[in-house]
Amino acid sequence: MMQAIMRKELKKLLKQPGTYFWMVGFPIIFIVIFASVFGNTNFTFKVYYADYDKSTMSKEFIEQISTSKSFKFIEIEEGEDSIEKVKDGTYAVYIEIPKGFEEKVTNQQEVKILFAYDGTSGSAQAVEPVRTLFESVANEYKEQKVKSALLSFTKDEAITTQLMTSPLHIQYEAQETKKVNAITQYIPGYTVMAVFFIMMSMSKVFLDDKKNGMVTRLASTPIKPIHYLLGMWIPNIILVCGQIAVLFAFGHFVYDLQIGNIPALIVLSFVLALVSTSMGLVVSFISKDDNTAQAFAQIIAIGGAALGGLWFPLSIMPEFMQSIAQFLPQYWAQNAYIDIFARDANIVAIFPAIAILLAFTLISVLLALITYKRFYKGAAS
Repeated sequence: MMQAIMRKELKKLLKQPGTYFWMVGFPIIFIVIFASVFGNTNFTFKVYYADYDKSTMSKEFIEQISTSKSFKFIEIEEGEDSIEKVKDGTYAVYIEIPKGFEEKVTNQQEVKILFAYDGTSGSAQAVEPVRTLFESVANEYKEQKVKSALLSFTKDEAITTQLMTSPLHIQYEAQETKKVNAITQYIPGYTVMAVFFIMMSMSKVFLDDKKNGMVTRLASTPIKPIHYLLGMWIPNIILVCGQIAVLFAFGHFVYDLQIGNIPALIVLSFVLALVSTSMGLVVSFISKDDNTAQAFAQIIAIGGAALGGLWFPLSIMPEFMQSIAQFLPQYWAQNAYIDIFARDANIVAIFPAIAILLAFTLISVLLALITYKRFYKGAAS
């Protein structure tokens, strides 16, 4: 009898158009939007400048600081009110090379280069790299001046070079690592969020069965209540596993998402399906009507996504939100997926997350069994 309930429920779920939209179509829309907007991790910092000296040395100065592909230097017309454009946010950074630049540098006199920038906190990402670049170039000019002074004193190039050599030696070692980027953030993020939408369809089915007398009729048959519960629960677990597989396949073939460790991915996805569907059972049994159930489901799905770091990396959120996130299953699922996709983590590496998700499942199942008795008896009475 339980197998018959499972087959009936699975067929019913697959025939509903809303199932495909909420479980696959809706998250794909968000994945496409966010991956398109944030998928390009190569940022170019625009630097607007005016060269009032028009000398060979001023041009060499611009060439020296514009060698990096991360910076795009745009020369503006003379007479343009560039400061006003910085104030209104059109320019993040404006550089002005004054007339007499070459003459003063040649004579080792101080040259004041205007560095106007947007001082609002939101523009720091566009300003700080440019500021660092210019400070580095300024230090090079200072070193040249110091070296020239030392050379005139020592009259020996080797001694001067030795004196100018820093006592610190930084050893750079490039490591081949996979990085967390927009793709590894948003595809698992919106997949985890969409997984919890199963609570809405589960609660609707259970409450409809209660409303139309199906649960009452089953109560009068030899079938055990637990068989009805399992017969309704297992098809939803299968459906969620299929949902995760489709969304990750979409991410892999469309956005080149690196799947990582397959066994770890399968285990984590199955455990996540258990968590979301077991919470769906609780929502179904504690809700008096469909509106209440939908409200509970949306709070858990949307609220958990916002607080659990599914939409944006938790590192940019306030510390109190980072602390709250650790009490949500979405947080643990998301971080485990990122470890798999970005760092090729295996089952052992993500075991703490799996254990915590299983704990969420166990708590939800216990709550579901407690509330199910009232749900089942209430329908039968």
